Amino acid sequence: MAGEGPELAVSAGAYDIAKTRSIEAGIEYRFRSRAWQLVPAVGGAATGDGAFWAYAGLRRPFRLGPGWRLTPGFAVALYEEGSTGKDLGGPIEFRSSLELSRRFARGSSLGLAFYHLSHASIYDDNPGSNSVIVSWALPVSHR
Repeated sequence: MAGEGPELAVSAGAYDIAKTRSIEAGIEYRFRSRAWQLVPAVGGAATGDGAFWAYAGLRRPFRLGPGWRLTPGFAVALYEEGSTGKDLGGPIEFRSSLELSRRFARGSSLGLAFYHLSHASIYDDNPGSNSVIVSWALPVSHR
């Protein structure tokens, strides 16, 4: 895991699974791992009901066995509910995630992730949202 190269991940899944139950699609760029195996990441996602957000944060993979990883992550997001999306209370949100993934021989990986998006009560109303997504990550080579 130390020194792994950058990856580009695409994802799709269910947004706000307990309430609005909309679809979600996203993209994430995962930089080369750094000190303490922390992986900086930037990404964005949009829902079928018009909400979208961009985020930047850190991930930290932990090996569970050959090819398997459990990766917690934390990011700061800028959120826009769009015309019919969910009002999360304000534009600054925090994304905390947990992903279980399987890495394959050529460096790609398939993951299942759960994440929570909310603003930690920095605004009056804090409904939050929970999503379940499947992601496919491919190594990015810089030649």
